[in-house]
Amino acid sequence: MTSITSKQQPSTFDTIFGIGGCHYVPWQKAHKMPDPTRVFSLLVITIMVFRFLVANDWNVSLVMTGFFLNVYVVAFFSLACAVFYLSKPLTPLPVYDQWTAEWYFWNAWLYHMVMDGASGSFRLVPVVVQQYDILDQRFPKHHVVPWLIGSMELFLMAPLCLLTLWAIQKRHVLRFPLELVTSTFQMAGMIVFVGAEVYEGQFNIPALDPVGTKDGLDFKFNMYHLVYYWFGFWFCNLVWGVIPYFRIMRAVNECRFAFTQSAMTANGISKKSQ
Repeated sequence: MTSITSKQQPSTFDTIFGIGGCHYVPWQKAHKMPDPTRVFSLLVITIMVFRFLVANDWNVSLVMTGFFLNVYVVAFFSLACAVFYLSKPLTPLPVYDQWTAEWYFWNAWLYHMVMDGASGSFRLVPVVVQQYDILDQRFPKHHVVPWLIGSMELFLMAPLCLLTLWAIQKRHVLRFPLELVTSTFQMAGMIVFVGAEVYEGQFNIPALDPVGTKDGLDFKFNMYHLVYYWFGFWFCNLVWGVIPYFRIMRAVNECRFAFTQSAMTANGISKKSQ
């Protein structure tokens, strides 16, 4: 089934986040740019692996067995690749829909399954577990908030991302309703994860030198805080506020357009039958 999409002309900003319609690309250079989610994800993996190597005397074998050859990482990555290639469209999608598909691809296997689910909640991927323990004391303490959110990511959000990825590439009519549901879960998870720690005073982040103290917040800008607090906690988490927000706006606009078209069609048929 083919989805109905509006033909509104988005701005350059809208094109980057995929909020506009599917038939207009004002920023032609976007076709030549690397996928932003891919770049961001490779950056995250690089930083995580580098920090792990520094903390473990550059033991490459630990990285290989603890991440790249870890059975859970391989299984989740293989599952996402299978969905991606089995649903690959016969004709190329618009560039920002390609980016959207990759957003859900990376979210499914890397962030929801490997990192937050298998590592944050169930501690199954050693490289990620070590870095999460350095980032946030709530993970080794099995705090209920990150454990519950990570479990929901593994068992609910990851399957939703794979289903949404399939729907995007198949141009299925349920593509935008699925995006609406999936992105809402992602944004809600980020708000609860970050909001709970802010509400409790930030005594757990970053784990080795928390910002929260009995005398108030003590912000620092050394390398440790830049990597684990400003980048790892704030920047990375807020990505799951910004991107899902624009995915929700796009989905709402497209669903509204589809409902309007359906109502107009039904009204036209009704008048003709009279």
